Amino acid sequence: MLSIGGWLSWQAVRALVPWASPLLAYGLAALASVGLLILYGYHLGSDGKAAAVAERDLEWVTKINEANNQLQALREAAKRAADRVPPTPHDRAARLRLCAKSPTCRKGD
Repeated sequence: MLSIGGWLSWQAVRALVPWASPLLAYGLAALASVGLLILYGYHLGSDGKAAAVAERDLEWVTKINEANNQLQALREAAKRAADRVPPTPHDRAARLRLCAKSPTCRKGD
């Protein structure tokens, strides 16, 4: 079966290039074999590169998610701290009494 394929390919080469020698046919066959091996290696390499890129992306997504979780925890802590502070009174006299108790309040208000 292989010899039939070789004979047919040799006939095709001879039909395209009538002056072709058997040495040229063997060279083309060797070149095609090497080309197939190179393309297969490139394919395997691209799969490996894609896996490495996916792993790197996963690592960065994990780091970003951890940072977002920490930031969310800080926001919630700040919100809880703000909720513990009593609201400012609407009455001016009550605000002035509150200001008198605070060392940071300005006297001109």
